[in-house]
This record gives sequence, C-alpha cells and structure tokens, in this order.
Amino acid sequence: MNPIVDGITRDYTDRLHVLKLDAGGDGRAAFEHYRMTGHPGYILFRADGTQVWRELGLKTRDELVQQIEAVLK
Repeated sequence: MNPIVDGITRDYTDRLHVLKLDAGGDGRAAFEHYRMTGHPGYILFRADGTQVWRELGLKTRDELVQQIEAVLK
C-alpha cells in the first residue's frame, strides 16, 4: 500500500494531511485508541476531527481517492 498512499500524499499535498503509522511500532497506541483491529487500516477525519470513514484491508488507489473526494466536498 505504500506506493499508493505515497502517491495520494503527493497528489493531495495541498488538500489533506496524511499520517502513516506502523501498527507494530510507533503507531501502536493510535491503533489501539481508534480500535483498529487489523492492517492496513484507514481513517479519514474532517478538519474538525470528526471521523467520517474507516476501513481495513487492501484498497485500490481508486477506492481511496473516491472516499477522499467524498470527504473533501
């Protein structure tokens, strides 16, 4: 997923902030806090911190972009 997420990060650099965490390392506390039960896991938040989408598992670039665009509208 890294190439897809890295590409989205580049393409949306002026419209969103992407944070990649390692569930087995420094991101463990965040995974526990948000009750992510597997990986890869994704959570989209609005600027006000409201969680608007979450998903687990492999996703295509198109699937992720569709969700991102829906949130950015």
